[in-house]
Amino acid sequence: MRALFPLLALCLAAPALANDSEFYGSGADLYPVKNAHITMAKETLHIEQRGPHRQSYVDHWGVHVRYEFKNTDTQPVTVQMGFPERCQRFVEDMEVEAPSCKKPAIKDFEAWVDDAKVPVAIKTPTAAGALPDDHYDRVHTFKVAFKPGETKVVEHRYTHRGRIFSPYNSAVEYILKTGGLWKGPIGELEIQVVLKAGWRSIHSSNKALAEPDFQGWKGGTYQLKWALKGFEPKGDIDLLLEEPKGFMFRSEFDSLVTQALADPKALAGESKAELRILRNTPYALLGYAFKSEDLDA
Repeated sequence: MRALFPLLALCLAAPALANDSEFYGSGADLYPVKNAHITMAKETLHIEQRGPHRQSYVDHWGVHVRYEFKNTDTQPVTVQMGFPERCQRFVEDMEVEAPSCKKPAIKDFEAWVDDAKVPVAIKTPTAAGALPDDHYDRVHTFKVAFKPGETKVVEHRYTHRGRIFSPYNSAVEYILKTGGLWKGPIGELEIQVVLKAGWRSIHSSNKALAEPDFQGWKGGTYQLKWALKGFEPKGDIDLLLEEPKGFMFRSEFDSLVTQALADPKALAGESKAELRILRNTPYALLGYAFKSEDLDA
């Protein structure tokens, strides 16, 4: 049903998204810092496929993340939280020394603190700070004020562009290790990834994250779940999705059509059911949702 094993990254740049962390400064002086007072007591992360699921790739994902942060200090603490973002890059962008953020990965980013929507400012980080191995193009920032011992609930909702390795492979990503900049480990971590297509294989490049609980098909979706306690985020979610099940590749379809045009007898051995599928394949490739169960499958 699935295969999960470490895999090397296959593309130059990815729209990697991240847990909130504290960012110091503004303008020409902005970078992530380690916080010694605030703990991330709980994180609930839901990533759901929103792009076309009749084709062999996913072009965008919906994300809802909910945190519970607690101030362990006896004094009030105000922090500038930041949700980092890497923009999408293309080969031609690599040719310039400092490529601009032409295509942001995150769309419609919103933030709430204790159910109250808060204003978000997009800023450009200027230094690596506490994350020297990571580069971010933009940071969605907002301020949160804690009373002594107070717990605050922070939520985000947004969509982001998918990463496509090839016409038949996609990826879903989320950076967890920025959550390691808060005091101590993440108390409880719940992750759910919801797909709208069953894939021939799912590969994970994160050795630090345990193998997920495979939920299989539920309500027409294909689900993976994690439930962890005392988690120290040293790696990230990076799942490579390969070949949707039951998908007829465009190359296979083109080959059959070419044969039929060259020799009308080439399809003589096909059954009526197989010919029916072949006739409807162009519509499936364009994302058409069939009423007929056999064609839908």
